[in-house]
This record gives sequence, C-alpha cells and structure tokens, in this order.
Amino acid sequence: MSPLFDLLKKIKSGRTVYGLGLMSGTSADGADLALLEFSKKRKPKLVAAKTFSYPPGTRKKIQDFQQAPKISPEETILFSRFLGEVWADMVEKFLRKAKARRPDFVASHGQTIRHVPEFQLFLGKRLRGSHQAGEAEVLAKKLNTIVVSDFRAGDVALGGSGAPLMPFVHQYLFATPKKVRAILNIGGIANLTFLGKESFWAGDTGPGNCLADYLAQKFYGLSRDPGGKKAMRGRVSPELLAALKKNSFFARPFPKSTGKEDFPAEWLAGTLKRFRKMKKKDRLATVETLSAWGVAEALRKNAGEKLQEVCIAGGGAKNLFFLKQLQNYLPGVSFYPAGRLGWPADCLEAAGFAILGWWCLLGKRVGSAAVTGANRKGVLGKISQI
Repeated sequence: MSPLFDLLKKIKSGRTVYGLGLMSGTSADGADLALLEFSKKRKPKLVAAKTFSYPPGTRKKIQDFQQAPKISPEETILFSRFLGEVWADMVEKFLRKAKARRPDFVASHGQTIRHVPEFQLFLGKRLRGSHQAGEAEVLAKKLNTIVVSDFRAGDVALGGSGAPLMPFVHQYLFATPKKVRAILNIGGIANLTFLGKESFWAGDTGPGNCLADYLAQKFYGLSRDPGGKKAMRGRVSPELLAALKKNSFFARPFPKSTGKEDFPAEWLAGTLKRFRKMKKKDRLATVETLSAWGVAEALRKNAGEKLQEVCIAGGGAKNLFFLKQLQNYLPGVSFYPAGRLGWPADCLEAAGFAILGWWCLLGKRVGSAAVTGANRKGVLGKISQI
C-alpha cells in the first residue's frame, strides 16, 4: 500500500494527524517551522514552532536571485535542490530539539524567486505566474514524509495571481461576527486580510521589511533595524515620502500582490539619489513610514466597514517604530500581536501553510476573486510521495 493512501485512509478514519508547515519569506532571513495537530472534529492545535536562521551565504544568494534581471536555468535547478537539502536538515533538527513526533506530512510554501502578478502577453497569451524554489521531492525523499507544496500554482491556474494565500487561513481562524478585524502580516512584503462583518478582502499593501532591511545593511551593516530603534532616532521627510509613494504599485486596484520585483534595491537607490545629503536615520525612518502608509492607504480605499482592531504577525510585529507610525495613520484602532489569538506572530505563516496542506489532503477547495483574483475555488498544492 502507498504511504499516501495510508495517510488519506488515516485522515478519513478521523484519527489525529500531524502536519509541519515550512515558510521562507521575502526577507529571506530564515525559515519558520510549525508543527500542528489536526483532526476532522476540531480546529488545528499548535504543538511546537521555531525559526531557523540560514547558513552563511544562503540569504545573500536568495536576495541575489530575487534582484537579478536574469537567472541561469542551471543555477535555478541547483539552488532549488540546495534549499530542499537545507530545509530537510532544519526539519530534522527541529524535531530533535522539540522532542516532537514525526509529522504525517510537511507543507512547504517554497522560496519565492520570481512573482509576476500582472498579466503579460507571452507568445500570444495573457499569462501571469509565480516561481518558488526549494525542491519538494528532496524534502519528501530525505524526510521519508508526504510533502505538499507549490500552492500558488493552483491559484494561478484558476486565474488568480497566486498570492496572498494566508487570508483564507486568517478567515478560518480569526473571523468573528462580533468585530471588524484585520490581520496584518509584516514580512519582507506586507499583506493585509480584512475580516468584516459583511465583507472579506485581502492583498499585499506594499513593502514590509524589505526596504528597511536593505538600508539597515547599507547604512549600519545590520541585517535589519532591530525593533525600529534606528528609525526611532530619525525624522520623517515629507518630500522623500511623497517620492516613494509614486511607485506604480500603489496605484493598482485591489486585489493585488507584489514582491521585490516592484520594490527592488535599484528603485530605492534611484529614489534616494536626490536625498543623499539627508541623514541616514531620517531616510530609514521615512522608508519604514512608507510601509505603514501602504497599509493605511489600502484600508482607506477598500475598508467599507469601520475597522476596530488589527492583529499583527511576522517579523515586523517587533518593529516599534513601524507600529507607532501605523497607529498615527489609524487613530482609534487597537493593535495587538497574533499571540493574543493563540498563534505566535513568528510562526503564523508556517502554521498557515500546514493548514493549507491539510486542506489539500482533505480535498477542500479555497479561493476568492476578492483576494487573488481567481475565478473560482480549487484544491491548492502538489503532493510529493516518499
């Protein structure tokens, strides 16, 4: 009997199943792992979670891939296999440290290398798509575990842009008829899920940490602005902020998604040229303010209902300067970390992809035109066997 058949039989019987979600985001600073307990009778339960930093050179290679105008097919193949090996080692280390049981399946988002959210004419056809590295077959064979991956491809095939996909998880876990709530994830890119009493929509709002990380590295030799402390010392420049707001992404209608393709280092460097005499801390403060403004602007254009609270997840949840600017843009709205709703901010996306993997194995269809632009719901994810 095949292991996949055995797993599906176990799920059908109603027995408890364990799934491990693996997420490597646009910031490329490491991989988040979350082990969840699943049952058809109740909502999933978090068992353990941890973030692993990448080995030397891996983050830079990911960033090089994200920024490079052209990537060789040979290097793409080898790098995808390399990430699969790295992640498999991380999973083994995670399970040992957590003293956790082995998962029945692993769900991997992959590492986004290219995201093409807008339709382009290619050989006479209007197409868009998204490519994630991190070979799932390597994970499956090394871990001897069923792996669900490449979730974006299914959404793209249904007419969507492939991202964001977490809003479907947000709706499942956090929607309530009692409050108008938004879930904000601040990774390299910021994405927002609006959970109204009468409406549900989502999308990327612009840069999250990616531009601030670039300046922290360039100005201070740091991988990020820890806690927003550097930006806290600076002053926001209205002139620079106005120049940054001119990025064409902000004018696109929702639903929309983005990546570093819309906010490359070259674009930021070009915009900053006129402001080279400005203090470094002022430039950093202004760039971090842009991220907060992008969120507020998305809400201003699309909310429809009066927002009451925002639950924040992702690495940006620790940036106090960003949170302060967000509060300035959204007075009267309460903000709190995802931990208050039972899901640690650092692992929410990893847990979310474990849930998407579970839904794939259940055959559950997900999708919404108000989130990715997909024309109908479908089962998302590809399954790699042992």
